[in-house]
Amino acid sequence: MMDFLKIRGVLVLVCLLLVADGVAQNFSQHNWYFGNNVRGIRFSRTDNSPSLVTNQFIPFGTGGSAVASDPTNANVLFYTDGSRMLNIAHAQMSNGFGLNANTSANQPVTICGVPGQPNQYLVFTNNASFTTGGTISVSTVDMTAFGGELFPTPPLGNVTTKNVATGLAGRSEAMITVPHANAIDFWLITHENGTDNYTSTLVAAGPALTHTTFPNVTGLPISAAILPEASWYEKFA
Repeated sequence: MMDFLKIRGVLVLVCLLLVADGVAQNFSQHNWYFGNNVRGIRFSRTDNSPSLVTNQFIPFGTGGSAVASDPTNANVLFYTDGSRMLNIAHAQMSNGFGLNANTSANQPVTICGVPGQPNQYLVFTNNASFTTGGTISVSTVDMTAFGGELFPTPPLGNVTTKNVATGLAGRSEAMITVPHANAIDFWLITHENGTDNYTSTLVAAGPALTHTTFPNVTGLPISAAILPEASWYEKFA
């Protein structure tokens, strides 16, 4: 019964992902890194065909992960398993350690841009574990910052704030960010563990996050999960 309920949760959030994918077609999902090995997947910009890459940083979490890719050219910007941030050189980003996600969870981390601030990113982390609810924190990445490399090498980014409380507690492993219809802001979608309540958090310009909970969405109390690599983000120049 629990497996059936978790599947229902997956379907609900995958449907949200499919809707998001139709909002804008770009290259922001063309790189996938996941699992504790050097292998990843890169999709062709011309026909979306997959190819194997073998440059992933290890050790890496065994659960879900998130990759920030430039939507204009598909270049990797950074990626994370929810505990450490890795740059384009596949090395730990400056200050990119100690994030508090559960790296074996289905979707412990997701990324979105900071509305109105080019080259700035929000990384949401979740420490939920199966049927034990977790709390969601947020860290920020500045891709204009030099992370220890010497000029004139292009900046590799820096983690500027880390593990800041969002006010979201008792969350299941399911988590996703999707772009707002205004093409500026974002929504963070989370699930209240052991219930059929989902919370939509508006990520807009300014420091405040606005949470709105929608009760009785499925009619079934669940501990929801989501497929790895379901993180969706948009970078705006």
